[in-house]
Amino acid sequence: MTAPLGVKIICVLGVITASLTVLLSVPIMFAGGPFVGVGMAFLVLGLVHFVVVYGLWTVQPWGWTWGMIVFGLAALADIAQGQALGLIISVIILGYLYTKKDVYRR
Repeated sequence: MTAPLGVKIICVLGVITASLTVLLSVPIMFAGGPFVGVGMAFLVLGLVHFVVVYGLWTVQPWGWTWGMIVFGLAALADIAQGQALGLIISVIILGYLYTKKDVYRR
């Protein structure tokens, strides 16, 4: 089974986002001091995002579960930071992924 078109679009955008997160984490880590921890956190988040995108693209049940968790946490982070646009995007992705639950259940 292949992933639905909307999930594939989310995955392509997710790869771009994860790539930028990983690339930007490196200079933050090399800034030294307390920024090393922040850079490491961004690196881990970017790598987790890659794993989630892989799971969604290959229609793995764990990909859907972790996708819901990651985008749910992103929505909470958007709320905490007052990012209205990010929250709207996260909620749209969550809602769309929820409608595709049956695709990921085997």
